[in-house]
Amino acid sequence: MAIKGNNGSFIICLDSLSTLKSMLVFSPMHVIVQEIHHTLQRKGDGVSFIWTPGDVGIPGNEKADKVAKEALGKLETDSTLKNPREEVEVTCLRMGHSALTHLYFFMEEKALSPCNDCALMAKHIVAQCNKYQRARESFKTRGEPGSFLKVKDKSWAPAVESVIGGDNLRSYIVNDHQDRKVLYNLIKKVTRGGGPVPSVVATKFMDKIYDYESHSVNCPGYSNVLNMLEVSDHIVANSLMDLLSIETTLLVDDPRAAREMMMHERNVPKNCKKVVTKSGDTYYPDPNYRCYSGDDRTQAKFLQVSVEDAKREMLAEITSVKKWAENTLSQKCVVGKRIQLHKGEIQAAKKVLDQLSNKKLSLKQQIMDLQRSDPVDANQINFWVEEKNTLKAELENLEILSEQSKSDYKDIEDSYKNMVDQYNALKEESKSKSREIDSMVSKSHQLDNKLMKAKSLLDGATKRKQECLKLLRKVEHQVAEQKKLVEAATEGALKLSKERIETERSVAEITEEIKEFKNEIERVEQIEGNPKELGERYSAYKIKCDGLANEISVLDHCARKLKSMLSHRRIVYSKCLQLLVTRMQILFQSLIDRRRFQGGIEIDHSERKLDIKVTLRNPSPGKAKCGAKRAADTGDPKSLSGGERSFATVAFILSMWEALELPFYALDEFDVYMDNANREITLDLLITHGLDKKDYQFVFLTPQPINPSLQSDEIHIFNLECHEAQKRAMSQ
Repeated sequence: MAIKGNNGSFIICLDSLSTLKSMLVFSPMHVIVQEIHHTLQRKGDGVSFIWTPGDVGIPGNEKADKVAKEALGKLETDSTLKNPREEVEVTCLRMGHSALTHLYFFMEEKALSPCNDCALMAKHIVAQCNKYQRARESFKTRGEPGSFLKVKDKSWAPAVESVIGGDNLRSYIVNDHQDRKVLYNLIKKVTRGGGPVPSVVATKFMDKIYDYESHSVNCPGYSNVLNMLEVSDHIVANSLMDLLSIETTLLVDDPRAAREMMMHERNVPKNCKKVVTKSGDTYYPDPNYRCYSGDDRTQAKFLQVSVEDAKREMLAEITSVKKWAENTLSQKCVVGKRIQLHKGEIQAAKKVLDQLSNKKLSLKQQIMDLQRSDPVDANQINFWVEEKNTLKAELENLEILSEQSKSDYKDIEDSYKNMVDQYNALKEESKSKSREIDSMVSKSHQLDNKLMKAKSLLDGATKRKQECLKLLRKVEHQVAEQKKLVEAATEGALKLSKERIETERSVAEITEEIKEFKNEIERVEQIEGNPKELGERYSAYKIKCDGLANEISVLDHCARKLKSMLSHRRIVYSKCLQLLVTRMQILFQSLIDRRRFQGGIEIDHSERKLDIKVTLRNPSPGKAKCGAKRAADTGDPKSLSGGERSFATVAFILSMWEALELPFYALDEFDVYMDNANREITLDLLITHGLDKKDYQFVFLTPQPINPSLQSDEIHIFNLECHEAQKRAMSQ
């Protein structure tokens, strides 16, 4: 809006602040702004510009502007765009301004569109144009996986970010290696060798997420990385599982629990490849147990981080650095004062040292003069000797004072050097902190610039929103008029027919389609047969399929029941086996106690190992030798005599018989290496065991004679006659 004054001056009111700022540039690049500059130069100084915000005074616009500013406060900019040229290109694409869509305005040429039916808009060309549809479908990509991730518990965000890595959170995911090659070349072309290049990961795009339950780590009370994340895209989740195996990484908040879990192989959960704590410490499981310390980060850099939070943290860090710089400057002043003080002390000490040196030289000169003088009488000699001794004592005192002054001077000089070194170190540290402050201030300015750009984008979006609302109201009016026309036509059609079939085709098209359907039905009947026969066959097959489905369900029920029974039997079997082992151990212990032995039976079913340990409880002094004592301490049966070992073997066999019930039991040559005492105890044990189990048959074979008095109705003794050769040998 332009207002003409009385003196021929003009006042131009604009609501676009960006336009006024562009006109303040001395040599603008835009053609329209250049033309405005030339016009103003011709008109002179009689033109004034005033910025008038377009939303002031209009309640609806002020409300929309307030909501837009609140949304702007929550706006997060793209932190991966580090190149200013890249930021400009992305901003232009978001606004819909590019050389392809707007260059013809300045070149005075006709607009050229990629296809005949499309609008010359960046959004349409990039995302909707039919000409590039095949290229969009063939080239599949997911950018910045971190934007698809959300941590359920924010306290775990730094640890999860350390597991995934900042480079992976800012990478790109494509479908195959061909797309990876194309995208990588495009990125290199855009970056032009400046700054880091984001990585590109190739993984097969699936229609759904992997079935990871069978190979993921599940530990009560703890969660793995995949379960800790809310992934909005299954392709990103599949890529992270392929690349990092996040479903096998366990999160444990207590470092001590993580260390105990990974240190011993028996404590490692199934499918667990590593454990990560909140501080970022990583533990790998036994047998290759190792741990690596984390960086102790307390805040994530890329995962769920907003620009406002980053800005607040940077401002807080700048404030702390400024305070440190002020403290450093105050310390610098104090050190400078101390250095000046020490310099004064050093100068005073130098003066005292020079005076003492001069006095020392003068005394030496006097002594030399006296030595060269003519001889004098004895009184003079005594006088000069006393004078010499006095001077010598004074000289020694002066030398002592000189040495003390030198040592003091050296100490002061060393302290001065140390202070100078401290001053230089503080100076260098102050310079580095100043550089850090400058970098942080530049980053803050960059964030402010991004915020201003976002505000300008929001202003443009608000204007486009108003235009869209006007267009929407116009379209709604047209739609209402069309609805009235359709309702009038519908009322006319209902007079002809009560039921209405909604269609947009003509009568000729519907008639032609009915003929085609009839021909198709006749052709199918000729090939497949009568529909009634097909229906009967379908019913028969359906009944048969239902019967098979019922049988399958019954078999599945039986299989599940058999599995539960089998698992129950295994549990019962393990308990029975443990009871039998316990029974054997108790009986074996009771049998060897009769001979004052100590020991037991150790059975390991998983290793299929049986170990018998038997030693004397109180060995006799004759047997308590060094080697025998060491063997007895370890429970080795080799420390026993032959008869004692035979008795231990019989005790083991009797305990095993007690645990296993069989119709027949047989034992051969059990007393070959026994003495009479062990043989009598063993025979008594065998006979007692046999009499306790009268329903079973026991057979004991021995080459030694048996007392006939042991024979009874329940015990039968059979003696075999000796061979003739044996009789001859015995007779000889």
